Amino acid sequence: MPRFIVIAGITLLGLILLSACSDDAEPTSEQVAVPTTVSQDQASATPEPTATATVAPTPTPTAAPEPTSTATFAPTPTAAPELTATATVEPIPASGESVTISLDELNDSGQSGTASLTAVGESTIVDLTLSTGTLQTELVHIHAGQCGDSLGGVAHGLTNFVDGSGESVTSVDITIDSLLTGGFAVNAHQSGNPGTYTACGNIPAKGQAVSIALDELNASGQSGTATLTAIGDTTVVELTLSTGSLETELVHIHAGQCGDTLGGVAYALTSFAGGSGASVTTVDSTLDNLLTGGFAVNAHESANPATYTACGDIPAKGDSVTITLDELNTSGQAGAATLTAIGDTILVELSLTAGALETELVHIHVGQCGETLTDVAHVLTNFVGGSGASVTALDVTLDSLLTGGFAVNAHQSGNPGVYTACGNIPGTDETSIQASVEANIQQFAHVNLTVAVGTTVQWTNFDQSTHTVTLGSNGNNAGGFDSGNLGRDATFEFTFDTAGAFAYTCTIHPSMNATITVEGEATAATGNPLYSR
Repeated sequence: MPRFIVIAGITLLGLILLSACSDDAEPTSEQVAVPTTVSQDQASATPEPTATATVAPTPTPTAAPEPTSTATFAPTPTAAPELTATATVEPIPASGESVTISLDELNDSGQSGTASLTAVGESTIVDLTLSTGTLQTELVHIHAGQCGDSLGGVAHGLTNFVDGSGESVTSVDITIDSLLTGGFAVNAHQSGNPGTYTACGNIPAKGQAVSIALDELNASGQSGTATLTAIGDTTVVELTLSTGSLETELVHIHAGQCGDTLGGVAYALTSFAGGSGASVTTVDSTLDNLLTGGFAVNAHESANPATYTACGDIPAKGDSVTITLDELNTSGQAGAATLTAIGDTILVELSLTAGALETELVHIHVGQCGETLTDVAHVLTNFVGGSGASVTALDVTLDSLLTGGFAVNAHQSGNPGVYTACGNIPGTDETSIQASVEANIQQFAHVNLTVAVGTTVQWTNFDQSTHTVTLGSNGNNAGGFDSGNLGRDATFEFTFDTAGAFAYTCTIHPSMNATITVEGEATAATGNPLYSR
């Protein structure tokens, strides 16, 4: 009896241990297949633990996604986009002045278009459009020089045209002022044959500039300045306005002058943001067309545009004096200087021929050319490239210089102690005043002038292209004075002995039109301005 109990106990203990082992182990497919002596019925029941083994871990994948979804979801709130938006928006400066030029067809390409250059901070956005034609264009660049024989190497690469024409937009890492020197051009090249040019357009130089005061109106507490700068056939208007008790939004160039004669809006300008600050606009008008004494810059209150906050009159061009710059030190350089009164300022326009030496610095000095020449009285705009044109606005009156005590003096590049050319500014009692006037042909534009009877106007062509100075309009010859073809640096002069308004044109480029207005009584000469002498 005791032996039976011991055996039974051992057997029972073995069954318990076997059962415990089978419960603790997670059955695998190999473990399920181990028993080879199971019956068919047992084999069909075996998958039950397999199903249990498969289902048992299921909670693990269900639980795992929870932290995963939390980790994925946590950054989703717009934390990252906020940083991106901030980084993108903050550095983007406002667009400034803009210049648009024509791209003219070359080599019978049938392709022409436009190039718009817009200042954006320290960069320039160059936006090109080019029509389809008989040729196709791919490469396009800003080149040094000007279209034609003086076109130089590539200065800045631009975005290629796709499919031979269309649009190209590039941000160039250079200020627009650095391009507006008269020393660059946009040039396009034929696809597959880049040595053939398909279109080209000259980037103009900044010309004369006039600054006026914007005076406070209606106790606004706001005042500032307006600077108008000629760029080709357009004018860039740059405004600054102080903060005050009122705020300004709309601003325009109006016909008339500040006060009772102020008329309607002639040109809309860029609105002020925030009620004051800066505003920059490119106006589709030449500066000469605005310098007639018939326009004003006028600003309007934000909440009530009928209330004016500040206004400034754009002055008219007044008397002008042209002097000769004579060669010095065998420089081979000579030219002319024209001083024109514009309100309480003067505009100094210089032209200087190329020669054996090159000129950079140029000033108005105290004294007269020669031994009496002394200190610099007024700094003028440097010559770029050693010769050509220089334009400066000075904050002095013309009368203050017409004393016989000043001269325009030019200095050699790299060696300013050597003078290359000089011309004396006369006194008011000298007959050279209004005796001759310089009319420079630049950037495919003739200039409007108002002169006295008996004045000789001398035109000089500073463009690479050939032009004419011809009485008439829109390219039509009216049968009067005609210069014939003028190549680069060629001159033509004509003396106007009769009062009146005389339209003149270029017969090669019909869009080049201007007027010489002659005031006073006819002289004893021919009295007929149709025939040059």
